[in-house]
Amino acid sequence: MDAIFISFLPYLRYESGFTGSAGIGLVKKNISRGKKSPAYFITDGRYSEQIKQQIDGWNITIAPRGVKYILEMQKKNLLADCTRVGFDKSTIPFSEYSSLKKLFPKIKFVPLENLFEQLVSVKDGNELASLQQAISITDKVFDDISRNIEPGIPERELAAEISFLQKLYGGETDAFEPIVASGVQSALPHARPTDKILGNREMLILDFGCTVNGYHSDMTRTIALGKIPQVMKTVYRAVLEAQQKAIEAVRSGIVAKKLDAIARNHIVKKGFGKFFNHSLGHGVGLQIHETPFLKSNSDDILQEGNTITIEPGIYIPGIGGVRIEDIVRVEKDGCKILTQSPKELMVI
Repeated sequence: MDAIFISFLPYLRYESGFTGSAGIGLVKKNISRGKKSPAYFITDGRYSEQIKQQIDGWNITIAPRGVKYILEMQKKNLLADCTRVGFDKSTIPFSEYSSLKKLFPKIKFVPLENLFEQLVSVKDGNELASLQQAISITDKVFDDISRNIEPGIPERELAAEISFLQKLYGGETDAFEPIVASGVQSALPHARPTDKILGNREMLILDFGCTVNGYHSDMTRTIALGKIPQVMKTVYRAVLEAQQKAIEAVRSGIVAKKLDAIARNHIVKKGFGKFFNHSLGHGVGLQIHETPFLKSNSDDILQEGNTITIEPGIYIPGIGGVRIEDIVRVEKDGCKILTQSPKELMVI
């Protein structure tokens, strides 16, 4: 490749430090000996001051508002010395690809697989610090709200409290809409908060996270509201054991589907296999879901420095569900658990 075109904002942020909502980047290789590899960044006037604080070492172009950034790339002849330009095929919109082809008909645009995934999946010290800060905020919020949860509170109100506290404690924004699912709703893995009132003898699933410097936290805990049926106590123990077994198996070099199988086989052995209907986990960082993906058919290989979720779950329709989720950092011979909230069954 003579150059790499970047328009997906999380990858553009990873490469440049830009946190805005609009821009494109072009990184060119050393075309002439002794010349510094040029990197070009194009955005509009809304970010003219912001980029001075965030971007260093890139050639900046401020495009007129409303003008496509790709047109500015053509106007400045940024691809004049290029014949092959790569792009990440998983993230570029078709309309953007069509514009590139139309404006630069003599250039071959090459779709590349996993162009950035492996780079962003391995976290350095600064990335880990941001991730750990986000996780610590989420831990603190769980500690706070678990002291005040009681039957009679609407799910939606509890979700709003989670969002408020995460921002109060330093989170930039929610990593995703908090999941607050009680009673039969807890049997829905991705339930959305409703006006349902928390009741007695129910399971309550809380799944939430925040962002710090763009890095996401993600945690799930399941709470018993009063005296729950014995079957749900058995389910909880099966999920906790499955998670512990998977965490113990995490290490650099293990294949993702093997890790999924360790947790899934334990749940099958306990008689709940058909009720575990999602993957074991996923990478987490600048995106809430990123490589590696811990699914039953995933050939992703864990690397030292990956940060991943381990989140088995069992969901019994008409009764309720249990999910327990931590973020761990993959190490050479094991892993470090970054989430610190307690996991033994909490009865309120």
